[in-house]
Amino acid sequence: MHVIIVGAGEVGWYLAERLASERHDVVVVEHDTTIGARISEALDVQVVVGNACHPSVLVAAGVDRAGLLAGVTQSDEVNLIACLIAKQHDVAHTVVRIQAPELRAESGNAVRTAVGA
Repeated sequence: MHVIIVGAGEVGWYLAERLASERHDVVVVEHDTTIGARISEALDVQVVVGNACHPSVLVAAGVDRAGLLAGVTQSDEVNLIACLIAKQHDVAHTVVRIQAPELRAESGNAVRTAVGA
């Protein structure tokens, strides 16, 4: 399966490592060029450097053929927007990391529903 992971922090790195070891086609989207270079050297994954809130960046990562997109940066907004763009490209499964209590509560239901979370 073609998988896009947004964010190469601790969670994103672990997911990329695990999914690549299971022979998934993994692309990591990372905004920091230094971190992107490190994960590219350490793991057998493709890296796209850029802002995952920009549709062109996700298109470069192969969103049109992805079966899963996981937004796992430390920014709820980036994660939510990336998953929303993925849904607009008919990605079957999205995973969104949400840290803000308000977005995790009932008041965030509509936002989470919109991104398929």
